[in-house]
Amino acid sequence: MRKLLAGMVLLGSTLGGGFFKSSQAVELVCVSGNQLLQESQFAQKIKQQLQQKRNQLIEEFKKKAQELQEKMKKLQEEVTSGLLSKEEREKKEKQLEELNKQLQMLQIQTQQQIMAYTQQQLQLLDKLAKEAIKALSQSLGFKAAIDCTQLLYYDKSIDITPQVAKILDQMAKEAGKLGPAASMLNETPSINQALPPLGK
Repeated sequence: MRKLLAGMVLLGSTLGGGFFKSSQAVELVCVSGNQLLQESQFAQKIKQQLQQKRNQLIEEFKKKAQELQEKMKKLQEEVTSGLLSKEEREKKEKQLEELNKQLQMLQIQTQQQIMAYTQQQLQLLDKLAKEAIKALSQSLGFKAAIDCTQLLYYDKSIDITPQVAKILDQMAKEAGKLGPAASMLNETPSINQALPPLGK
């Protein structure tokens, strides 16, 4: 950990060399969250993992949902055939109702799994991003860092997003969490849009 922090200080000094040299009084800096997502390879890796996991869970849902829907279709045909006794029809209707509940539960579980995995990955990204901001701020003597979007106006010289992105990626590599660079960083569709409607 000491070696990593020492590397952060050295990297921060290198990145800040000349850029903040003439602004020793700079105490407040800002970071753009959206830009950080675009520039950080680690953020791209997280985004790719989210997309892959989401696609995997949705494919599993579709497969199981199709099996349930086929059973429901068969039962529905039997119920409406007019060939069943009242007792048999009521039994089939209960089975149909149970399958419908299973289908609804399957959709809910899939949504919950996607949300849980998304939250887990974003928490990891947020944790490392904050550590990167702290490391850079301490190494260059900044007193506070804020989201650039919270400022009505700011000079570009206080935007340290590119430097934070580099340190974030370095920290991720040190932690063994960053593999080959990913290139997927488009907006992920909402979970409700991703999952097909029930019965379809």
